[in-house]
Amino acid sequence: MKNFVSLVLALALTAIVACSASAPTLSPAAYLDNAVDWIYNNSVYRDRLNHGTLLQEARARARNAQTTSDTYDAIRWVISQLPPSGYNSFVPPEQAKRSASGEFKTFGMNITPEGFVTKIWDGSPYQHELQVGDHITAVNGQPLGNGHPYTSPEFYRSLDTTLLSPEERITLVVERVGLHEPLTLSVGPGSASGEPLPEGQRLTIDTMHMGYLELPMGANDRDYPVRAQELIKQMDEQGVCGWIVDLRNGFGGNVWGMTAAAGPFLSEGEIGKFQGPANVWSKAWTYRDGVVREDDQVWFQTRNYKLKDANQPLAILTSEMTVFAGQMMAIVLRAQPNTRVFGTNAPNTASFIMQNELSDGAFIYLESGRTVDRHGKVFDQSFTPDEIVPTDWTRFQYNDPVMYAAQNWLTNRAECKG
Repeated sequence: MKNFVSLVLALALTAIVACSASAPTLSPAAYLDNAVDWIYNNSVYRDRLNHGTLLQEARARARNAQTTSDTYDAIRWVISQLPPSGYNSFVPPEQAKRSASGEFKTFGMNITPEGFVTKIWDGSPYQHELQVGDHITAVNGQPLGNGHPYTSPEFYRSLDTTLLSPEERITLVVERVGLHEPLTLSVGPGSASGEPLPEGQRLTIDTMHMGYLELPMGANDRDYPVRAQELIKQMDEQGVCGWIVDLRNGFGGNVWGMTAAAGPFLSEGEIGKFQGPANVWSKAWTYRDGVVREDDQVWFQTRNYKLKDANQPLAILTSEMTVFAGQMMAIVLRAQPNTRVFGTNAPNTASFIMQNELSDGAFIYLESGRTVDRHGKVFDQSFTPDEIVPTDWTRFQYNDPVMYAAQNWLTNRAECKG
């Protein structure tokens, strides 16, 4: 899962970032020492590190450095001494510039570590070829299976249509439910036109009505929370007895935008916080009157729709894809009263991320804090639902086992029975 998580972080925006200004140009030795010091001081795993040992070994690895670029491997080695995480990374200057220029675009598809397609974005080159639930079994003649190389960055690069020249094609072999033979598909160059937006609809089970809202990855666009709250308002005004919030495709993006989207389900005030290494700092995470803040910093502001009944039951759906910002939202929603989580375990990725721009334009991204819910529970382990129910992606979204489990729980609640 490590490589998969690392790649998702590269494809999606970092969940939370605290920025620092670039420093004046430094000698290679000073550059390396500053990088090691910053990593040690800001890593959430600082109590497991020995600063002197890290610095000594890094200096030995870069003892012949003539330029700052000669220290990069030593910095990467220091980062490798941290526990596995999709967050901790070193980005050299050229890659940072290309990323800032928008050169790295997404081909617009979400895929599980087993190769199942879980979402296709609008405008994606794959939009008219693939469908949710398809299982990719080969790419350009290379058979895939047994979870490998699905978890490797090479697999995702092989699907990246943004890297193709106009005459190039990607050939896929896909298994699809209902077909006896695999499909062979050919896809040309292109990129998605934009990130996924929330989807929702009012469901009817017997005579009971419930609201369903999917919050996918992204949430960087101001339209994301506006659309989510408008969907919630429409369903609430039509009348529902409970809610389902689907975070199974929520594997990255802007946690502040997601918070604004889920605002109607959140209590006013502090909904959680982020806690730094050795508890030396903490930052409050609040939602009030449609405004999302980190301490006094306003990150998002949207309409402030209020549910007609704020005490209605809330079912939260998660999967192995519920990581980064999606996992943070699962944590704060679960802490609300009258909730229950359905789905599968997800690796612990609910971390506060800091970035440091070095003197030559390189960046270090570092896991620097833990998510803490409104009850004070610190999350430093994998995320576990209340009821373990695997998602059948071939039947996602309204007919899969996780949806059935959530609907069954809601229909047996007094609020829906009444």
